[in-house]
Amino acid sequence: MVETWRIRAKNRMARLHITQEQLKKPLGVKTRGAIGHYLNGRRDPSPEQFRALADALQTSTDWLLNGDSSLRAAEPEPNYRHDNNQLAGAIAAVEKLMDSLKSLQKTHRKKSRIV
Repeated sequence: MVETWRIRAKNRMARLHITQEQLKKPLGVKTRGAIGHYLNGRRDPSPEQFRALADALQTSTDWLLNGDSSLRAAEPEPNYRHDNNQLAGAIAAVEKLMDSLKSLQKTHRKKSRIV
């Protein structure tokens, strides 16, 4: 299988933990779907958007287009910044799960006393 710029971009996004949502602003689009269209070949980004994509992925347009390892930018540290809303949602979900586990534990203790 031939590795296209789209595949290289998706792999680079995964490596750097960059989401389509995070690419909206640098590429100047309003929806995550527009980024998906570029990455899935339904649309082509403009030259300016392609340069912005390479910058956001911390690499060069040459590497995205050709995949030549000598053209690839140095490996940066992965981007571990997270959306605070996503983080708050995850914390709330974990807290809810912990409450459920505590409730099950109490129920189990009551049943074991009865037996």
